[in-house]
Amino acid sequence: MCALNKKNHKNDILQKGFTLVEMAIVIAIVGLIIASASTAYVQWQTWLRYDTTKTNVKEAHDAIEKFLATNGRYPCPASLRATRDNGAIYGVEPSGGESCDNVNTANINFGDTTGADIYIVNGFRNIPTGYINNDDTAVAGPATPRVRIGMIPFRSMGLDEETAYDGYRNRLYYAVTDHMTSSAGFDNGTTGAIRVEDEANNSLTGDRDDIHFIVFSAGENGAGAFNREGAQIVCPGVAATENENCDLNDGTFTLASYSSSTGNNAMDDLVTFGYAEIPFFERPNDGNLNDGVTKSASKVGLGGVADNPEEELDIAGAIRAQAPADDPATPDINEFEEGGKIIASKLCEYSDDTDCFLIESIAGELGTTGGMECSSGSYIVGIRNNAPICGVIETGCSDGEIIVGVSDGRAICSDDPPPPSCPTVQVPLCGIDQTLAAGIDRETRTITAGDSRSQTFRCDDGTWDLRADTGLCTCTPTGSHSTTITCADDIGCGPRFAGTRDVQMTNVTCPSGESSITVLDASRCVCDPTSRETRSVNCKLPRWQAYIPSIPAGYSYNTGRAEVERVTLCPAATCSDWQSVSNNCGCENEIETQTSNCPGGQLGERTRTRGFLCASGGGVGDYGRWEDWSEWDETDCGCDTTTVVSGLLQCRDKRSGWVPKDGGPGGIRTETTFNIVGGSCISSTTELDELLDVCDPPPPIQCAWSAGGTSSPGSHPTN
Repeated sequence: MCALNKKNHKNDILQKGFTLVEMAIVIAIVGLIIASASTAYVQWQTWLRYDTTKTNVKEAHDAIEKFLATNGRYPCPASLRATRDNGAIYGVEPSGGESCDNVNTANINFGDTTGADIYIVNGFRNIPTGYINNDDTAVAGPATPRVRIGMIPFRSMGLDEETAYDGYRNRLYYAVTDHMTSSAGFDNGTTGAIRVEDEANNSLTGDRDDIHFIVFSAGENGAGAFNREGAQIVCPGVAATENENCDLNDGTFTLASYSSSTGNNAMDDLVTFGYAEIPFFERPNDGNLNDGVTKSASKVGLGGVADNPEEELDIAGAIRAQAPADDPATPDINEFEEGGKIIASKLCEYSDDTDCFLIESIAGELGTTGGMECSSGSYIVGIRNNAPICGVIETGCSDGEIIVGVSDGRAICSDDPPPPSCPTVQVPLCGIDQTLAAGIDRETRTITAGDSRSQTFRCDDGTWDLRADTGLCTCTPTGSHSTTITCADDIGCGPRFAGTRDVQMTNVTCPSGESSITVLDASRCVCDPTSRETRSVNCKLPRWQAYIPSIPAGYSYNTGRAEVERVTLCPAATCSDWQSVSNNCGCENEIETQTSNCPGGQLGERTRTRGFLCASGGGVGDYGRWEDWSEWDETDCGCDTTTVVSGLLQCRDKRSGWVPKDGGPGGIRTETTFNIVGGSCISSTTELDELLDVCDPPPPIQCAWSAGGTSSPGSHPTN
């Protein structure tokens, strides 16, 4: 019995575990590891949010400049307060981006919630020469443009939604000089009215203060920012460096050294600003998006123009009015009935506008305008004095013969074969073989390569003949030199000058490979005071009503036309304002109706109306004005309680940093239904998946340790 107890006692000693002291040491070590990893993870998250903010601010800035290059205007800011389920205004330009809801109130409310959605404030500076407003009306100088502040209109710009937010899940601010959101208002690149200054209130652009737009994040502290739900974080009540960015009450903003501290002089906003020259080509205001116009050039040259363009449109080469049948996209259109057109009143000899051929001579009807038409039974056998010579033609030719001409009313026949077509050939251009497709006699083909190299060939008797060779395979800029040239037309309003001016000529610019000219001194140009320009204008257009007299404030015309003119002013070398010469402007009572879809969750359409009422009953000389819009008539609207809208909630929107499992594109599925509650149509959204089933948390930070030198005393190595 004693022996057995002794054995059991020995086993108890062998099975003994960790002591409390040993467990405490292990727990302490594990705690140190977890604390180090947690600190690194927090630092990584802080850096990630900052880097995301910086990247999105830059991408939004670049996208705005690309939008300008495409549309000839800056985008209109979107609502700051719109909720993400409000598809009508969230991330969208107001009114389709044309007028930007041009109003004079301090802020705009779309009725989404209470509070300001878009801010309109005064710009920083006066424009001495005035500008064209974004509703196409002229504003005489000196005048102070307005600045519009809102959210990036990412949907109208084709951007990802996340680009419109910073790394702290707040909406990026976008401020722009208001009239530059219209191609009519963007009349030049010098009428910006935004000021950006440093922490000492010094302007960052010298004395100009003509910045067009800015994009900025409210930073880590989110002072004044609007979050993902459209709610605003309060701007600090005490005086602080970044208050200039969040007070939203003027056209002045601050860009200072970045700091993540919390003092009043700290600045954690990320700001970028820009201004640009007017684009060469742009989309016209209220026009087709496929159309393009120029406002920054008085003359345009196409093809191998030997020197600068001499006419408004100077073409070196052939002009082709392409018929729809020539266009692969429109094979079903009859090219003879709806072919391409060249519209002109007359055709003239080059360099001589008196030796002209009237279009009516060809296109008009015989007996009225002398058109190229003969009576029944006769044919055109010649042309004399812009009129046809009619006669009877014997059109018959023997088998195997073709008509090659007409003489004395008889067909000229020939048994020569038709001219041969040209085959498909390979042409080396800039070291690369280019394909010159087959063509019929007299047809032309153009191939391009390199920076701006272009060759044009014509099919001539079965052989491709090189007719034009322009541009460069590799454009290498060359130097500039100063010279003196003859004064040219003024770009602004067309007055002509005599004399010379000093210019700087750049021999080769890239990638066009053409020369350019910069005016250095025009003091020797002599102004011609006899030059004038006259136009017939539509009285209904707001931009011309400022030049037609006798319109009380707030009233306008809606019918008729007027004649206006402007003259050259010397020695200022500019032109006067437009002056009314005569007009038959008037007024007609009319009613305008708007239709839109019913509010979210409802079926049908709603309408509203407004009237244009004449002051004295209508007619020439009378004027009127628009009434305010009536309330929306939602009689035909009904709540859609039968439809279930399926959606997808991104993992990162549910919990910051989380991603779909296995790196997939999915997220949490949702269903939204609509029901009538208390007489209103209310939406209700249900999540169909659990977060832990479809989303993964962000991965932990992995650190790689490397030698970092030595430390004193004792020179111990550090890592």
